[in-house]
Amino acid sequence: MTQDGPGEVLGRAVLVVLPPAALLSGGGWLAAHPSLLPPALWDLLAWGPYAGAALGALLAWRFKRTRVVFLLALATLGHWLSGHWFSLPDQSLHGHMAHAAYAVLFPLNALLVAGFGDRGVLTGRGVALGLLMALQCLVAAFVVGGGWGLLDPAASVRVQVEAGVWLDARFAPPSWAAWTSLTQPALAAFLLALLVLLSGAALRDQPMDGGFLGAVAAVGLALHGQGTAHAPVVFNTLAPVILMAATVQDSWRMAFLDELTGLPGRRALMADTRHLGGRYVMAMVDVDHFKKFNDTYGHDTGDDVLRMVATRLAKVGGGGTAYRYGGEEFTVVFPRGAVEQAAPHLEALRKAIDESGFRIRNRTVRANKGAQGGKAAKGKGAKGKNGERTVRVTVSIGAAERSDDAPTPAEVIKAADKLLYKAKKSGRNKVVV
Repeated sequence: MTQDGPGEVLGRAVLVVLPPAALLSGGGWLAAHPSLLPPALWDLLAWGPYAGAALGALLAWRFKRTRVVFLLALATLGHWLSGHWFSLPDQSLHGHMAHAAYAVLFPLNALLVAGFGDRGVLTGRGVALGLLMALQCLVAAFVVGGGWGLLDPAASVRVQVEAGVWLDARFAPPSWAAWTSLTQPALAAFLLALLVLLSGAALRDQPMDGGFLGAVAAVGLALHGQGTAHAPVVFNTLAPVILMAATVQDSWRMAFLDELTGLPGRRALMADTRHLGGRYVMAMVDVDHFKKFNDTYGHDTGDDVLRMVATRLAKVGGGGTAYRYGGEEFTVVFPRGAVEQAAPHLEALRKAIDESGFRIRNRTVRANKGAQGGKAAKGKGAKGKNGERTVRVTVSIGAAERSDDAPTPAEVIKAADKLLYKAKKSGRNKVVV
């Protein structure tokens, strides 16, 4: 079983973070150079956060992305407060407290929403989450409003003073936060949220992780720019835009990428074959004795084998692209050239899988003694320390090119499948063209 190295984890984090980072950089440039847009467009952009939130909520509802709905609600609330309540310390005590309270609560709630899962707004957990956020809003408004007149003047002042001590707490030199209008507790909350979301983006490689990261960063930049003419509206507009882009990308991945292996799936294969030219090669790849391997070592280990094989397939040379066709079958498409040109690359692929070996860690071999998973990996394999077992995984490959006898991609796949069957009948672990 293979594990990702630091370089692969870092690479995933960069790819997930890059799109929102590019949008935020563009937004920062626009906010710093407002003359790039005429005043009429700036007036129109003032409605951007609300329009983006409405479109984003519809998109999220359509694709069942509950978390996006909640985060959009939080971000939109912040934009409304920005225009009606937020202010800097030297302008209004109530406005400063509202700004500081929202700046602390938003990133923490964003983390809560990110871990909530897409379980539905109207489910029990969804309603509970909504009520929790509403309760926070009521408590914050009660504190900022000095008790809404329900407390005597002395108690009202005491509530505001104690809240101010927490919201304006300083646990680092003042110079560390002199560059921003955010308080130190707010900076700490945003730093925590961004680090957790970045870790999730690096580990899971999911567009929604990048979308949440970018949206939280956008709201943070809007709060940082409070008091400027254009930064809040620009970044509060970018927050729903980033979430919408992530929703579309995530939905595309679910439709076209295989969740288990990360390779393009069968739907992507069918879409890509429509653009093939007059001469191409398609190969069918099948993991040998995979059912017996599953029966012996279990389906979890079988999934690990498929991931390992997919990792090797993704590195096929010759301009080929690998797809998961279904089950233990894969397809490799070479969009140009003849089968004689593709054959060496397929042989190198077969050899790489054969020589990789697959290590089974602390697995209990099932009671089916007669079905040796070693047939998927010939022989019983070598035992290592801690009961680990290294087995041999092999694949059989059949490849065919477009011809008069097979003029369409579907017929080329059928021809490759027949050659795959021939490879299996003649002993497996072979390439037949």
